[in-house]
Amino acid sequence: MIKKNKKAVSLMISYVLLVAIALLLSAGVYVWLKVYVPKNIETCSSDVSLILQNYDCDTLGEIIITVKNNGLFTADGLFIRASEIQGDLPTIALINPNNDGPDEPGRWDFEALKLKPGEIDTKTFNYPSDVSNIEKIQIQPFVIGKEGILLCENIITQPLQNC
Repeated sequence: MIKKNKKAVSLMISYVLLVAIALLLSAGVYVWLKVYVPKNIETCSSDVSLILQNYDCDTLGEIIITVKNNGLFTADGLFIRASEIQGDLPTIALINPNNDGPDEPGRWDFEALKLKPGEIDTKTFNYPSDVSNIEKIQIQPFVIGKEGILLCENIITQPLQNC
């Protein structure tokens, strides 16, 4: 009588099942991550850059800002914040007196909707009523993407004199 080794067959089946389960789990994780992780994350290019070319403060609580796009790409606008103390982080949003832009303090959308490289734009802002003077100003450009405003990393902070 020939004796069959059934133990070796069951050991081989267990290895095959173990490998099949591992492959199925890794394929499931791959499909889940492909759906879960966003494909394209919109960002503002690091080559979007603005400089504060000129400013003028008057006694009526207004500041006239002139910015120039010195980057390689167009900018759709900027956020402008100020600080009363030189060492503080600028958190005071300046006010658009003409209400010709969005109803968001400190936001400036450029006139032609985009400021192309090398172009200059000027706008007047008011100080908030509780601010007597401005010691420092911060400008952060943004671009408008498919999902809204994309803030750029190139933030300019500049001390001001006689404001």
